[in-house]
Amino acid sequence: MIILLMKRKIWSVVKYYLMYWVFYLLPVILAAIAVKLYARKTGTDIDIRDAGTEYWFVLLGAVLGVYFFLRWKYAEWSLGSIRRKRLWKVIAVSALMAAGWFFVDFLLQDIFDLEGGHAEEKVDEGLSIPAMLLASIAAPVLEEVVFRGAILRVLLSIFKSPWLPLVISSVLFGLSHLNEAQVFGATLWGLAIGWVYYRTQSLLPCVAMHVVNNSTATLLELVLSDSATEAIDTVSDTSFFLGEAVLAVIGLVIVAFGIRWFSCSKWSNP
Repeated sequence: MIILLMKRKIWSVVKYYLMYWVFYLLPVILAAIAVKLYARKTGTDIDIRDAGTEYWFVLLGAVLGVYFFLRWKYAEWSLGSIRRKRLWKVIAVSALMAAGWFFVDFLLQDIFDLEGGHAEEKVDEGLSIPAMLLASIAAPVLEEVVFRGAILRVLLSIFKSPWLPLVISSVLFGLSHLNEAQVFGATLWGLAIGWVYYRTQSLLPCVAMHVVNNSTATLLELVLSDSATEAIDTVSDTSFFLGEAVLAVIGLVIVAFGIRWFSCSKWSNP
């Protein structure tokens, strides 16, 4: 009986992961078909990315994915073990951790000489509204609902220790980015977010962490003008790297503070 129950739970994890890809890939396929039919009907040579259709469809898929997981209670949107009067403090610490991790991740990408991190691949092409909404809000919410609210929740019910569930869910989270610039950093970041979920049993701080982190990257793309980018390029590689390192150390201290705060605070669960 116990073995059968474990098999069902493991299958649930696999099912949730596959469902995540359905909600991401199916809209892209539908968008490609729509653009193809439009191009054939009008006799024009149009690409799915040129049309900007892809982001609208993926955005819709992400929204539907969140609705589906919450509607069928695969994940739960609640305060968990967070007392209502502490909610804003929890959100504030979560946002602070996200801002700190942004600089750590930026340094990791530079060390490994990687490009295309954060939400960059989604906002580079014209910084369109659907691309920004997808990168900053819709994708983070869907990923938290799936990887923490559904997958990690089930894994925590299988194992007594939280560490293996945290590692498994974080690795799956990292691999889902399909981008070498994001996989390693996203996996580490997933461990931090997962720990927060384990301590609070709530998606609210997790979503806050993810949205703030992605929004920081998106806003940076918007704020930095061409002239500012050229000015940055004039800085020597050594000086720029040292600046990155200092900010990353500060960011790491902030993240460590957040993890310790969530670890030491008293929650009604664990």
